[in-house]
Amino acid sequence: MDAEDDSLAAALSNCVTRDGQSPATANLPMGGFRHTGVANGTTRNSYSAIGQVQDGAILFGGTTGGAADAYTASVSPPITALVAGMRFGVIIHATNTGASQINFNSTGLTDITKNGTTALDAGDLPLNAMVLLGYDGTRFQLLSIEGPSAARLDTAQTFTATQTFGAPVIFSRGAALDDTDIDGSNILTVGSDGNSFDLGGTQQIDGIATVGVGTVLRFHCTSARTLTHNATDFDLLGGADITTAAGDVFEVEEYATADWRMISYERASGTALLPTTGWLHTDTSATTSGTTVDLTGIPSTVNRIRLGLSGVATDTNNQTLLIQLGDSGGFETTGYSGALVQPSPTVELVTNSAGFALTDTVNFDASEIFVGEVELTHYGSNVWSANVRGNQQSGQTLIWAGNGFKTLSGTLTQIRLTTAGGTAVFDAGTLYLAAN
Repeated sequence: MDAEDDSLAAALSNCVTRDGQSPATANLPMGGFRHTGVANGTTRNSYSAIGQVQDGAILFGGTTGGAADAYTASVSPPITALVAGMRFGVIIHATNTGASQINFNSTGLTDITKNGTTALDAGDLPLNAMVLLGYDGTRFQLLSIEGPSAARLDTAQTFTATQTFGAPVIFSRGAALDDTDIDGSNILTVGSDGNSFDLGGTQQIDGIATVGVGTVLRFHCTSARTLTHNATDFDLLGGADITTAAGDVFEVEEYATADWRMISYERASGTALLPTTGWLHTDTSATTSGTTVDLTGIPSTVNRIRLGLSGVATDTNNQTLLIQLGDSGGFETTGYSGALVQPSPTVELVTNSAGFALTDTVNFDASEIFVGEVELTHYGSNVWSANVRGNQQSGQTLIWAGNGFKTLSGTLTQIRLTTAGGTAVFDAGTLYLAAN
């Protein structure tokens, strides 16, 4: 009997009892079977039921508490320390106002970041949004967001900082603007409730107050007004002022602080903003008075200019006609190179460093008229070339041809027709300009 009792005792000591009095002392192979009817796990070292996993209960912290930017949350079973790789979902109870932290199960406030280590901006954690946070060993990174997201722009949003547009811009309609939003310096201030606005009123606009470098704004015009071109602060398509009409739509981008570039303009009438001839700017002036004839307001964007001279004459003998270039600092009267040639009846060479010569001094008298063309080409860095073709007519016809170069100190904005002596008065003819 002693041997039998010893065998029974050994068998009982190797059993796992139903009431937990005899726990396992080694791994228990299940032979392909499973435990069924298990309860939800309540500690970190207990089984979890499949339903508990599917419901996300062990990884869901519920609705956050605490204050905006210093959130609290709890998961169950509770954690006692943060471990790299942990991921928890929460519902935000208050929209954040800037850089934020969260404290899970009293493990301590830990930073929440986006795109790696970038601190959150206001509104990155919207009210009632469900967010997924992943712990990287140092901080919780914002992995995803579901719900009222600032990125969706499906409600009015606040545009208070630079907007990053890695894809086609999504526009959000803000409150309409009018003359009350334009100050005494003709600067428009847009609202922070969107990036697309109806634009009414009649006061001219010379610029837009800063919103953030990289910001794109769209305007839908509801009235006629003047948009004033400025090559630095308000650079418009075509390099010239634009008169709007109701229904016109245009877009601008802030490429530097308070410096805006127009990137598109669509007229409600369907007509092109820029001339279909390819010439962006044209001008005409009679050459019938004064010692100079100036063409100003040339757009900074032009790279090719043609000047036409028709029947130009002066009241003084022996005066060379000159073309001079100018920028915002005035006309430049030195530094011109090149030469003008008269091939017949005798070869004559004319040079003048004060401008591009169109005629010589000896043969162009008060009885002469000049007809011809000057083509100016911009090669970058304010370097311009000139090609001259023309003839003077009177008792004899003389043909002139030449070329030259000039480097301006700034962007070309104006052109002058004058004479080498500077005292001859123009008394006949017309000067034409076309530029693109």
